[in-house]
Amino acid sequence: MSHYLAQRPDSLFPSRVNNKLGKQLARMDAQALAMQHADQLSIARVEQAAARGLVGIAQLSSLEASLVRIAPHAEGRLRAAADAGAISIVGIVARSGF
Repeated sequence: MSHYLAQRPDSLFPSRVNNKLGKQLARMDAQALAMQHADQLSIARVEQAAARGLVGIAQLSSLEASLVRIAPHAEGRLRAAADAGAISIVGIVARSGF
């Protein structure tokens, strides 16, 4: 936005009011830009948490499958531990957006 408002010689706004209005508009522009930047950072944080969470869950699932092959009698406990880990990761991802 322009920092200066056009002022005709026969303007209804005094110069002082025109300057105040220009400063207020500049301040509003700066606030909008700051909010946009904060939103972009929030989105990046959520994207990173989700990507790392997906990789973590895939690694847990792979490890679970490998361990079940080694110790089939422990399948229920291994599944419970892997599920608890996955739920914790999902919780962290969900909280990253707040």
